[in-house]
Amino acid sequence: MNCFTTPQRLLIHFKEGQPQPISALEVMYPSSLVPVREWLAPEPSPLLFSFIHRQLTTQLDLSGVSPYVVLQFDPEGIFTGANLSLGDLEAAFSVQVECRHALIFPFDKDFQIDQVSHLAWDNSEKSEGEVFWESFRRMPFSANPSGGFIRPAGKK
Repeated sequence: MNCFTTPQRLLIHFKEGQPQPISALEVMYPSSLVPVREWLAPEPSPLLFSFIHRQLTTQLDLSGVSPYVVLQFDPEGIFTGANLSLGDLEAAFSVQVECRHALIFPFDKDFQIDQVSHLAWDNSEKSEGEVFWESFRRMPFSANPSGGFIRPAGKK
């Protein structure tokens, strides 16, 4: 299965204060092993991985990804944890996360990780159809032998 990508406008909400708007490329990723470096643009910019596999955990290969922050969110966008990738660019480094969404963006020492509460998609400029299809694409799936999502009637 291929990845689906789409630019997103997101809002990072904090326990106190105003939400922070952020633009990111959302990658709806079907595998539980993610080579993050392959998705980074030459200019550091945020990435939002939405994991559409049915595994409980995902391995983020952060080798060569520094300095970056990884914020983890559950299916409803509630903040569940964070990791920092601040090491040597040549060193092998990975983290195993138990989340449905991982927002990866360049490290900023002034960003208050401990105050993050949740993540929201800013859908104010999207049609109801666009919102529906994006939500549908984010749903975890299980591949079946026919290669599709729906089995023909009467077949097991």
